[in-house]
Amino acid sequence: MKSAKRTKIVKSRFNETEIELLRANANGEPLGAFLRNVGLGNTIKEVYKIKKMYMPVDPGLIYELHKLGQNLNQVARKINQDSKSGKSPELFQILSGISRIEKTLNEIKEAHTYDRKVF
Repeated sequence: MKSAKRTKIVKSRFNETEIELLRANANGEPLGAFLRNVGLGNTIKEVYKIKKMYMPVDPGLIYELHKLGQNLNQVARKINQDSKSGKSPELFQILSGISRIEKTLNEIKEAHTYDRKVF
């Protein structure tokens, strides 16, 4: 259901302490939306920003993974070129292997990241 367009404006004045308290209570929600929700008796939701955080990793590992990724891209590019000209009979097996390697790389990346809630 589409909500009615908001056309009415209500102005209010706050001192510095009040505005800081409102911002703290809004938990990152825009003040207009927060005040409207409070004034209309709607439930206040807790708003988070999800920030990707990365665990410390050996720079050598990152470098090696980067090189591996570049090599895989070159191999995939060559296979795609050859398949268009009909040169690669075992194309499916090669692409399947590349897909498994890509999946493993993504698992390594996920193992070294975590989400953190930021207010």
